[in-house]
Amino acid sequence: MALISCPQCGNQISDQAPACPHCGYQAGQTYDEQPQTEQTEPYVEPQPQGGGNRKLQWVVVAMCVVLLAIVAALLWIKVFNNAEKKVQEAAYAYVQSKDSDKAAGLTPEAIKVVEQGEDSGIYKASFPGGAVLVEKRGGEWTVYDTFGFESFPDDQLAFARKVGDVKDDMSDGKISEVLNSSSFAAKWAEEGKRIAAEELLKKKRKAYDAYAAVLLQYRNTEGYKSEQEMNSFIGADYSNYTYFLYDVTNDGIPELWVHSGSCEADYRMDAYTCNGETSYASHIYSGDAGHTGFHLGSSYVLASGGQMDYYWSNKLVYDASSGKIVETNHIERSVRETGYPEIKEPQAQDTPIKNLNTLRSTLGVTN
Repeated sequence: MALISCPQCGNQISDQAPACPHCGYQAGQTYDEQPQTEQTEPYVEPQPQGGGNRKLQWVVVAMCVVLLAIVAALLWIKVFNNAEKKVQEAAYAYVQSKDSDKAAGLTPEAIKVVEQGEDSGIYKASFPGGAVLVEKRGGEWTVYDTFGFESFPDDQLAFARKVGDVKDDMSDGKISEVLNSSSFAAKWAEEGKRIAAEELLKKKRKAYDAYAAVLLQYRNTEGYKSEQEMNSFIGADYSNYTYFLYDVTNDGIPELWVHSGSCEADYRMDAYTCNGETSYASHIYSGDAGHTGFHLGSSYVLASGGQMDYYWSNKLVYDASSGKIVETNHIERSVRETGYPEIKEPQAQDTPIKNLNTLRSTLGVTN
């Protein structure tokens, strides 16, 4: 038996086979007489569907992740640098000026991005002149100077050394403990009162100069330069040129109230104030004073009087918006049946304008 090629499909078959087992071709028939069968494609091993696409997807995802990581890193570096720069600038300004208000620039958010020091809660920021340390203590940020020493308020530290609470050999921690103690706080409060009183006295000295000039101007109004001339011309009425001091501006420096005139028909009351910053008195009130008395109330002067069975009164109060003394609570009524009301406020004690000793003693200026 020999193998031959099938005339129709070309596969090897036996020369004794009556028909091709592959395509059905029968021996002894021509190609056109053979039954036609559907040609089959050569066998190919099946491949997994979509495998190449999935690999490409993973590659794209990996590239995106890497790209996002790079962008995030660049943004973080930028934010870090900006925050650190702000801390450095604020710390540097504070150290240079010793201004505690500027320490507010060292916010907790900014501090978090600064290099943390060895001690818990202490952070370090570097800047072009050195480094600064900051520490959160009791809810507040404490700032240290370029050498690592705590920057204490100069006035408090000087006072603590003066009273002996702080010694030269004390550590920063001990100094901080002293300055934050209740005993030192009490001493510092008293020192504050002393300083305030000293500053007020300086202002009162300027007020004295300003008020003395005003009183001198009243004495020279009619051109009479001496007491003898004033007494000779005005006579007994000279006593009507008087003054008193009373504070209605509540700044610790009383106003000068000057009563002038020769009779009830032309009596006047004028008020002057001086804030102590300059030796200048401002004229802040002028009103009639005939048949009127003046009484001292709580931050006001009560002007009350009467004539021909009528009573009137006004409260003279300081108006901060205008910088003037204004009349309020005006009362006017007949007293024929009720009589004059009782006035509870004490009456102002008048001093002749020639008496500057009273002005000096009232202001507390003794030299």
